[in-house]
Amino acid sequence: MLHYITNIRMNFKTRSRVFLILLFACLLCQSCGEPSEILINYEDIDGFVLIEKDLAFTMGCQENLGCICVHRDVIPPFAAILSPYYIGKYEVRNDEFAFFVSDSGYKDSTFWSIDGWEYIVETHRTRPANWIEGDDPWQDCPRSNTPDRPINNISWYEAEAYCSWLSRETGDNYALPTEAQWERAARGPDPGRVFTYGNEHDSTKYNNMGYSRKLYPVGRFTEDVSVDGCFDMAGNLLEFCSDWYDVEIYQQYKDVEPVYNPSGPANNLSGARSVRGLINLFHYDWEIEKQIQTITRANLDPDTIENMQGFRVTINI
Repeated sequence: MLHYITNIRMNFKTRSRVFLILLFACLLCQSCGEPSEILINYEDIDGFVLIEKDLAFTMGCQENLGCICVHRDVIPPFAAILSPYYIGKYEVRNDEFAFFVSDSGYKDSTFWSIDGWEYIVETHRTRPANWIEGDDPWQDCPRSNTPDRPINNISWYEAEAYCSWLSRETGDNYALPTEAQWERAARGPDPGRVFTYGNEHDSTKYNNMGYSRKLYPVGRFTEDVSVDGCFDMAGNLLEFCSDWYDVEIYQQYKDVEPVYNPSGPANNLSGARSVRGLINLFHYDWEIEKQIQTITRANLDPDTIENMQGFRVTINI
């Protein structure tokens, strides 16, 4: 039985990271016969940023601000209003996702949606793709083979299940970010940034994985940071959002603006989920700039597995 130090006040945004550290300690020590005491420096555990100001913003492409409207799915711009929320400062790491795997995450159907569990049963998955048994299950994973790199090679369903598990374990409302939450965190308050790090393209400030063919530990590119303090929203991986994708949804929003907490269409006619933070598949700056704008949208089928996709989480409050 472990004895924890509980007389230190933890603020809301640190509780989940503390939980993960304690859970990992439990998994390591569950067979120990002697009680242990875990000392934690809570000041070092700060994995979320709070978005509680400037929650009314203009979502979508505004050419007068320097954005490039590359596709009709980002027009017309519309007024959105969000409720306060926390969002992950970084993409979810391998060692964080490993807690879910170790806690029977792929064996307990209650963490999964109906479609997600059907996917797991059909594919006979027991862990992320390319993971193996052992203390370092990610060691053979292409491009993400260390604990501090972001989890990749998972489907949207797996990211959704992780959030469900984390919600049950902590009592907080974890979820994948909506597109609106992701864009607000990436752009900052109106008028917003064209790129997460500023309004001028600078390829030295982020990891262009499509060109570098490398995936770096979270936060390694210290200048790829948004106004609110989120890292790697221009580089590293594509990131799953909770919304169903609809190419025409912005026009629907425009007709009823302002839209409170936009969360995508109510149906799944496209069969695809939205993703943000696109990687670049081009070599020329003028092409790359189109890809990595904070407004750029894309989509993937929820059962798709690629080594270029991952996620960060939100806590809805």
